[in-house]
Amino acid sequence: KNFFDKIVRVCIDNNVRAFDLADNYYNGNLLKFFGKLVPKPERENFYFINKFPLVKNKKDLVKNLDKSLKLLKSDYIDLYMPHWPSPYYNPYTLADFATEQIRKGKIKRFGLSNFNLELIKEFLKYYRHKISIQTEININNFSYAKQTIQYCKKKDIDIFAYSINNNFPQNNKYIKNICFKKKISQYEMSLYWLKNFPKIIPI
Repeated sequence: KNFFDKIVRVCIDNNVRAFDLADNYYNGNLLKFFGKLVPKPERENFYFINKFPLVKNKKDLVKNLDKSLKLLKSDYIDLYMPHWPSPYYNPYTLADFATEQIRKGKIKRFGLSNFNLELIKEFLKYYRHKISIQTEININNFSYAKQTIQYCKKKDIDIFAYSINNNFPQNNKYIKNICFKKKISQYEMSLYWLKNFPKIIPI
């Protein structure tokens, strides 16, 4: 806990004020941490992304949002997005919920995290505000993610990556050989690839 606190404070001291949170990170303790860390007069100087699980109906979605706001000790969330699609996913209900909460000021902006391209298009049939897309981009899934990236570029939709080392192709002998020769980790290999992939494979 103390180590994490130091990391966050180093970020703040270096003017990093955007943080990617989720209801289920550390069982909600991450939201509590930032709720205690950021005093209300300073809230507008921070940008909080918060991801949430999809639940059965709009009433439960509102209840879950209010719980997150209470933990953050904030009147609003800058970017709010369901973490993954689920059996409860209903594009109309989700769009209606997001539109209503933006109107009330509890959400500044809405987005989708880890939704495939078809689900994104389906949601946009009912949602008329600007959205953001969060997805994983790495060596292993790039051919799959490329279509989503191209679509977002065409539609002027903000898209950003996370966790570039997840689902790394652990058994890829070619990549292992490069890491061995260059004396770098697979994570460092991911960082290099992400930095250079637009040059290697133009989007």
